Amino acid sequence: MKLYVKVLGINPTDIEKLLILGYISVSLEGFDDAEVFYNRVLELEPFNMDAGKGLDQLGKGKMLEAKGQVIEGRYQRTFRI
Repeated sequence: MKLYVKVLGINPTDIEKLLILGYISVSLEGFDDAEVFYNRVLELEPFNMDAGKGLDQLGKGKMLEAKGQVIEGRYQRTFRI
């Protein structure tokens, strides 16, 4: 990841590198970082489908995570864990 960040420092508008950093961030569970990279792509290229899909997936992941926390809380209250 450091190599891509270094390359991005040379050309901060490199769409391909921004997308790769977004993918890497997701795989490392750096979801906030991924969101930044995908949003930067959309600033440069507003109709970029890969960045849009990446953000959609992040949103779904956040919703599922929140839903899981609610269900876990209900479970714990029900069984007094």
